[in-house]
Amino acid sequence: MRYVSPPSEGEGKRTKLKENDLLISITGDVGNLGRIPRNFGEAYINQHTAMLRFMNECQNRFFPEFMRSPLAKYQFDAPQRGIKNSFRLGDVGEMLVPVPPKEEQFRIVRQIEQMMDICCLLKEKINKGQAIKNYLSDSISSSLVN
Repeated sequence: MRYVSPPSEGEGKRTKLKENDLLISITGDVGNLGRIPRNFGEAYINQHTAMLRFMNECQNRFFPEFMRSPLAKYQFDAPQRGIKNSFRLGDVGEMLVPVPPKEEQFRIVRQIEQMMDICCLLKEKINKGQAIKNYLSDSISSSLVN
């Protein structure tokens, strides 16, 4: 984080972040995402970041989750300009975003949450398995040395 004193008018108003804003990196590692949480404090973006500010009706987790989808990734990677990927602020306005009915949005987010919970459990099991493997490997190695 960098601390700045932006002008009170113009740029400062346009770039000040609010709760639920979705940030997208548009240079460097294009498509990195961040969502501004409640009570984040005063913060501003720079020219390397696109900010999406959704209408109140759309400030749920569906749209940030969509931005992590293969369809969104494809759209982030599509505008190849020059040697490397170059996603411009204007490209954000060209993105195709499916908008299912509200209940379907909530169902999709619940399904994602369930899958993420399963992924966390699997990761824990893999880590425990790796720890057991390392312990057994160390035990065998030390018994062969002795």
